[in-house]
Amino acid sequence: MERFVGEQSPFFGFTVVISGHPFEIELFVTGRFSMVEKAAREDAAYEMLCVLLDVTGKEIQDYNYRKAKLLGDSNNVLRARVGQLEESYEKLKASYDSLVRRHVEGERV
Repeated sequence: MERFVGEQSPFFGFTVVISGHPFEIELFVTGRFSMVEKAAREDAAYEMLCVLLDVTGKEIQDYNYRKAKLLGDSNNVLRARVGQLEESYEKLKASYDSLVRRHVEGERV
């Protein structure tokens, strides 16, 4: 467990490790940090479950797992959209900075 103390409260993060047996390699994942310790534990456990399922080629036929997978898939779409928005923001910011720089240097805009 990792614990970072921020300005408001501590952040928790967990790493899950499975030794090389019965797998050929050691498996480890680090979950996302959270201000809620239980949420950080659950995230690390979920990430390891996903890795185990991927390594073994198995699938859990359970409603909750399917729901979690759907949420994970939609989360990936949202992450991609956030990436696009960040990229657009950087381009807009660079354009604005260039415009301000030209204005300060006395160029006609």
